[in-house]
Formats: sequence, structure tokens, C-alpha cells
Amino acid sequence: MAGLIRRAGFAALIVAAAYALQLANMFYFEPRMGFATVGDFFDTAKLQPALTSTAWQLNAWGQLLAGFAFIFLGQVVAQLVRERRPVGAGLTAVAGGLCGGTTMLVAILSGPGALLPGAFAAANPGNDAAFVGTLVIVNYAVTTLGAILLGWFIVQLGWALRKRTRVPYLFTLFGLITGLANLNLFRSQAYYPLCYILVFLWAVALAFVLFTRAQQLAEPPED
Repeated sequence: MAGLIRRAGFAALIVAAAYALQLANMFYFEPRMGFATVGDFFDTAKLQPALTSTAWQLNAWGQLLAGFAFIFLGQVVAQLVRERRPVGAGLTAVAGGLCGGTTMLVAILSGPGALLPGAFAAANPGNDAAFVGTLVIVNYAVTTLGAILLGWFIVQLGWALRKRTRVPYLFTLFGLITGLANLNLFRSQAYYPLCYILVFLWAVALAFVLFTRAQQLAEPPED
């Protein structure tokens, strides 16, 4: 079991790397591509070259790998707490699966999906603006859904582990704050930068806990 927990630590590092790419896009590459406001992300003149840019395509690969990592993390944590918390284990696995699946859907829309406008424009010259706009709106909606499901997964993971004395209390508390921040995206999109930073830090902290306490976590929990 300790080996499986350490592999989950690598999965957490994959999530951290994916969100590091998100942050690099948000704070470095996108401003240089002309994206300064939310409205810029609906400007087809800026979107068409950005959709197939190296920065956005790398980000899509990062999201694809993060999707698999979320599913794996959900399964490992579920296995870890199943004996004492069967309901919590089931919910954690479901949350990880939904979060991972939605994250992979975002990756598909941003990766292979980003190539569709070019093919559409080649077949329908001058009529691709509406297609690009629709793709962006769908991507935006799925990304928001994914972030909300991620918030549920982070809170659920912390809830499942909350009575294991070998998990630091501060990590559980930080996970709760991170999860609630993601859930709040339903109310306001202004939280995106904060949420990406928090998820990156949470993933790094999760990897640290899983690597440094793998043997202790593998042991039966204290009563």
C-alpha cells in the first residue's frame, strides 16, 4: 500500500505541473498574445492563432494528464479509507472520476478541438467566426464545471482523510479553503487566478504528504 500511496504522490505532482502550465499561460503567455480582458477571449482575431499556439496546446496536454491523475488519486484515497469510511470512499472515487473526466474533456476541446476551426474555415471561407465563438463558449462552460467538480473532489478528499491523525490538520484546512474557492467559481469567474494558484499549492502539499507519510498512511488508522 505504501508504494501505491507514493505513486499517488507522483500523480499529485502531475496535477501541480499542469496547473503551473495554467499559471504560465495566464500570467505570461496570454498577455503577450493580446488577452488582457475577458472580452479578448471572444475576439476571433486573437483566438484563431492562440488556439493552435504551443502554449495552449501544451496546456491541453497538461490537462489531459491531470485528468488521469485526478481519477487515480480518487481511487487511491478511496482504497485508503474504504474499510472505515465506505461511503466517503465511494464519494471520493466518484468525485475523482467526474473531476478527471471533465478535465480530460477540457483537454480534448483545447487540443484536438482547437484544430477544428482551421478545417471549418478551409471548407467555409469567411464563415468561421461563429464556429470559433461556439467552441470558446463550450470550452468556457466545461472548464467552469471542471473547476467546480475539482472543488468538490478536494473537499471530499479532505473529508475522507480528516480523521487520519497522520494527515496534517493544516493540509486538511488548506484543502477546504482551496475546494471552497473552486466551488465559488459558480458565483464569480474573477476567482480563476486565485483558484489556479491555490490548486497548484494544494497539489504540491498533497504530493509532499503522500511522499513523506506513505508508510504511516499505509498502516491501520488509530482509533
